[in-house]
Amino acid sequence: MNPLKNLFDPQNSPEGLKSLGGDRYQETVHTGYGERLLNSIGGALIGFLLFLASFIILYINEGHVAETKASLESLKGDVVLANAMEPTANLQNKLVHMIAPLKPLANLADGVYLNEGPYLALRHQGEMYQWVEKEESRTEKKLGGGTETVKEYSYYKAWRSGREASENFKVPNGHQNPEPSHSPQTLYNESTSFGKLDGRSVLNHVEDWQKLPLSSKTLKKAHLPKVKGSYLYLPIRDAPQIGDERVSFEYIKQDTYSVLAQLASSRELTAYTPKGGKPHFLVERGRMSPNQMIETAKSRADFWAYVGRIAGFIMMFLGLTLMLNPFATVLDIIPFVGSLGRLAISLFAFSVAALLSLATILISYLIHHPLVFLALFVGTLGLVYGMIQVGKNRQKPPSKPAEGLKKSA
Repeated sequence: MNPLKNLFDPQNSPEGLKSLGGDRYQETVHTGYGERLLNSIGGALIGFLLFLASFIILYINEGHVAETKASLESLKGDVVLANAMEPTANLQNKLVHMIAPLKPLANLADGVYLNEGPYLALRHQGEMYQWVEKEESRTEKKLGGGTETVKEYSYYKAWRSGREASENFKVPNGHQNPEPSHSPQTLYNESTSFGKLDGRSVLNHVEDWQKLPLSSKTLKKAHLPKVKGSYLYLPIRDAPQIGDERVSFEYIKQDTYSVLAQLASSRELTAYTPKGGKPHFLVERGRMSPNQMIETAKSRADFWAYVGRIAGFIMMFLGLTLMLNPFATVLDIIPFVGSLGRLAISLFAFSVAALLSLATILISYLIHHPLVFLALFVGTLGLVYGMIQVGKNRQKPPSKPAEGLKKSA
């Protein structure tokens, strides 16, 4: 057998699908060494772009969180405590802190399934019983650098939101999914109050959704027989069939909220923009002081900063791995040597990505925090100067005893 036989095999030459029974199918795909090498070179170009983009992401991320936290901190000096039940004209265009109930002034219903009720907002999401495709694969390297990939496709029925694109299944015949008749819907109450103010701007910043219990109080009488648990089934039957749907409901109820925003008029709150900062409209459920709200917002900014840092590191790691992948592909002529090469590349890429990410984050942090940078710079200069002086003192020869002391001796 010639180990280089598959050097330039045609791309992805399948042997055809083989039925394994029980809605399971298998496909075997051979990929030649030459094709794999060309693919790895193309991947290296993509990796280079990812590698460069990671630096930009990390730099921008640090700048964004620094600006956001500085802007939030500046709110502390601008905030004025106010009474939402008695908003006064002299507070207009100022940053105000208010605590009041956010409540509906009229009932809300979806017009299809639910009775009217004192809801601030309603939403329902549908699921359809449908075919789902699961793909599993295993790849075996061959002597000479080619690979043999065995893919297994299995099909099962399950409740899923939206629609699985059955036309893109590997085996669409016998696994067709219909279009769902129900689409997600969100309704906000247009008549709400926050103290004596219009509550709609506050409601737009609230995400306190709760499951709506389905009962004769909340659900129209005609739909009560279709309820099982927390779902409304359309239709309801012991064994669901492809195309059956079910709907769940959530709502936002009246509650007390703390708000930091600009009083735009005697009836309206809008986002407040501090000098040189970003617009802020802070809403927290319950009673919170201005400082507590600001610190909570800063904690959220820190959380998203860590998300950005992790994303930047992953981009850099993947970029380096793809850039070095052609070397591993070259070694794949002897499969176990190629596997060792990939392990070495992964360890190297992880180490380099970790060091470069940390360095980029640190440099970006110092650039966006000039006072911290200045303090570190001055401190470093002071430390270096002190070490130099200590070194000079150690190099000085010991002083000679005074002449008078010599004679007395």
